[in-house]
Amino acid sequence: MLRYAIRRLIQAVPVIILIMIGTFLLLKLAPGDTVDALVGDMGGADAQFIARLRAENIMLVNDVAAGRGELQLAILNRLLQQTRAGES
Repeated sequence: MLRYAIRRLIQAVPVIILIMIGTFLLLKLAPGDTVDALVGDMGGADAQFIARLRAENIMLVNDVAAGRGELQLAILNRLLQQTRAGES
């Protein structure tokens, strides 16, 4: 029984690697970038704000983790506060 379990675990390794590669390729080949996704979720933004998001290197949210939305919201709130403070 132990030999069977070990063999199945070894067989699972290539499958997991293929799934990881496939997921990576799908995410990289999808149109747009993280900033486009953020702006789309917000309902749109002006070109200056989009350029600022890209300049601030917000690509750290380039994953599809479970806490992704909270992180995006925190980053957007920080940038919006900085933008409003600069306008005053």
